[in-house]
Amino acid sequence: MKLIKQIPNGLTLTNLTLGILSIIYIMESTELVEVRNLVSNEYHIIPNPIIWNNLAMASFLIIAAGIIDFLDGFVARLLNAQSEIGGQLDSLADLVTFCVAPSLIMYRLLGEAYQLSGNGLEGNTILLWPAFFIAICGCIRLAKFNISTDQTIEFKGLPTPSAAFFILALPLILANDVFNLNNIILNPYVLYAICIGLGLVMVGKFPLMALKFKSFNFKDNRDKFIFLGASLIGLITLQWLAIPIIIMIYLTSTFWMKRS
Repeated sequence: MKLIKQIPNGLTLTNLTLGILSIIYIMESTELVEVRNLVSNEYHIIPNPIIWNNLAMASFLIIAAGIIDFLDGFVARLLNAQSEIGGQLDSLADLVTFCVAPSLIMYRLLGEAYQLSGNGLEGNTILLWPAFFIAICGCIRLAKFNISTDQTIEFKGLPTPSAAFFILALPLILANDVFNLNNIILNPYVLYAICIGLGLVMVGKFPLMALKFKSFNFKDNRDKFIFLGASLIGLITLQWLAIPIIIMIYLTSTFWMKRS
């Protein structure tokens, strides 16, 4: 097989590598630090700024992987290099980057939420296990996609990269909390709701627009261009907060795409 035909697989493996690097950043972050007030000589526990730096870096790595994941399929179609092994590699890479890594981000955020609430975990990390619901449902979603034959024009259920982008936006919002959402996001019950909600919509059977471009003809891709244009405007105006909003709007495409 010609070397050029391996370019899509090389992009897929780059996606996997970025996913592994993001996991390293996630696991190296520490949640809290102890600081001393020089006036009162008292010690206080505060969020460690490094956790946001590390989780933000992990989020950026997943974003880069998402861009590459989008490109590998397009390049494969452009080079007529689709293959069975390429499809399997893509799913395995996605499992790491868009399922395991986001689950670990949620695991960290839940730990932070409980620490800041003052309740702590008292050694009971079972309270953090719901974060793994993301990885479990993502794995099911990918397995269903692999055996599906009717998800070329539209998807069935929320794609794993979209769920991952929703989650990776949370530490980015917290790192630059211009909308004062810290107390809302770092609420264990809000995080539980996000885990359960994203997990369920990933394994759902409702149709969603597939952001796949066989060409860049506007007429053939009108809805996709409109969605991407609106998303860009949202990112400019709302910054990282736009990402969860965009994902929620994307979920409504199950209704409006049928009328296009």
